[in-house]
Amino acid sequence: MLWPSAIRSLRQTSGEVDFGLDQPLIPVTIWDRGGDNQFTINGRLTLDGDPVGGARVGLDAYTLPTPTTDDGTFTLRGDRTVLSRLRLHVADAGGATVSGSAADGDALSATETVIETAFPIVLDGSGPVTAGATVTGKVTFAGGTSPAPQVVLWGYQLTGTVTDESGALVSGAHVSVSDDEGETWAVSGQTVDDGVYSLRFYPQADSEVSIRISIGSDLLASAAPVSFAASTSAYLDVVAMTSDGTVAGTGADGAFDVEPIPGAEYVGYLVGIAIDDVPVAGVTTWPDADGAFSVTLPDPLPAGDLSFFQARLRFLTAERVVPGELVADGIIPDTLDAFAPRNLPPTLSLR
Repeated sequence: MLWPSAIRSLRQTSGEVDFGLDQPLIPVTIWDRGGDNQFTINGRLTLDGDPVGGARVGLDAYTLPTPTTDDGTFTLRGDRTVLSRLRLHVADAGGATVSGSAADGDALSATETVIETAFPIVLDGSGPVTAGATVTGKVTFAGGTSPAPQVVLWGYQLTGTVTDESGALVSGAHVSVSDDEGETWAVSGQTVDDGVYSLRFYPQADSEVSIRISIGSDLLASAAPVSFAASTSAYLDVVAMTSDGTVAGTGADGAFDVEPIPGAEYVGYLVGIAIDDVPVAGVTTWPDADGAFSVTLPDPLPAGDLSFFQARLRFLTAERVVPGELVADGIIPDTLDAFAPRNLPPTLSLR
């Protein structure tokens, strides 16, 4: 699947430190299988206007291996095909110098900015808006010729607990489902103390699958196939029978008790309006197949500065999700997480 992005830098200086990024907005490009899907940003680290050499710049948890040059320059590269908000900071100021003298490491370390990748937003109108107004626009790739991807059905959830033959919960296990030809469909993450596993799968009509559990070097498999209802999430507890190398259910004679449960897993990008990093209720939507969106501002509006935000969500819901419609309140985060781009252009001003 193709994911577009734009990259924006928000200057947040402390004292007289500046990262001097050269490209506050990088044009969005469609993912190219044979091309370069990374952005390149050049910067110049300065303190009181003077270049800082020997400092190592970090992007989130990654630290550039090469320190800034004597004139303060550095180069960043990153993925421009995913939505993100990355913290740019001075990770190591121990060797930083200004004009040959040791630089103020505390000032350098206390300063950060962010680099964000986000879909460009183009509004249908311009100028100030009012409370109760409807705001419409599009989210697109570069040039506005191709719409941003819409929210899609990602699959269904299979979840349950893993126990051993004594009934104790099992940690450190991976559960997988495979077809009758042995091809693995999906694998869960590793269970922890509660023994709960969860994986995404896509059950088909009349399909029978094998349930497998791996614990360390042991691989256990169900002796009999298991059937699931088509296009339905399910709950299934499993037992790791290490004594004979099999996987059993918790029913009579080890039968698998599959319990269908409501819900499906979706993945998609949403666009909304926030005030001070808090999404405004009822003003977050899934763009439609053309990348278009429409939201109506509440009246009265909460106090604060309005701005667009975006987020990529992967979620399980019992409700049908439709591109072009508002995002259900239970899906929208109460506050924007650290990775959600916010304060995105164009600026919304009130009149």
